[in-house]
Amino acid sequence: MTSINREHRYSFIVSSIPAGGGHRTAALFRCVDCNEIHTENIPSGRKFNAEAYVNSTRDKGWSVHLTDRRAVKCPTCARKPKPRNDVDSEIRKVIPMAPPAPPIREATAQQRVSIRGLLDKHFDDAVGCYLDGYSDAKIAETVNVPRVIVERIRESAYGPIKVNPDVLAAKTEAAALATELAALKERVDALVARVDKALAA
Repeated sequence: MTSINREHRYSFIVSSIPAGGGHRTAALFRCVDCNEIHTENIPSGRKFNAEAYVNSTRDKGWSVHLTDRRAVKCPTCARKPKPRNDVDSEIRKVIPMAPPAPPIREATAQQRVSIRGLLDKHFDDAVGCYLDGYSDAKIAETVNVPRVIVERIRESAYGPIKVNPDVLAAKTEAAALATELAALKERVDALVARVDKALAA
């Protein structure tokens, strides 16, 4: 059997096969599952018509695609049901749902008292910001409760956070630097006064 179609343009191979002591040209369709071969005669002297050979093969019960050899199946294999674990099965295409989120662990009565005490001490509800570097997360870690519990209690009893924590941290750092600068200036002034006194003696 000699192939004369080297381009693999179609789902079949055009080959010269033995016939009656000679040879004839035929389109060969091979089943991808069982390797059964079906041939369609290609008369010499006629215009090559790939679709005609595909349609003729379909009429004989084959599942055939014009260009995809992986889709060629004999009548027996074409009737087989698709396996449930087939990679193309619609069942495998279903996107699994994410597991439900675990329920939030509620705070005990004592924990709620502790949260309110820390909020009273470290949250300025008039300004809408935490003091002393505190935050919802820090209180939640201190009391050992989920952060959302602290957020709920603060929102309902003390109000929302109105000042950006990063801005507040920057202001706090600036104030600390200003204090350090004032102290340094006092030291410089005192040192200058000592030098002036020593020079005047």
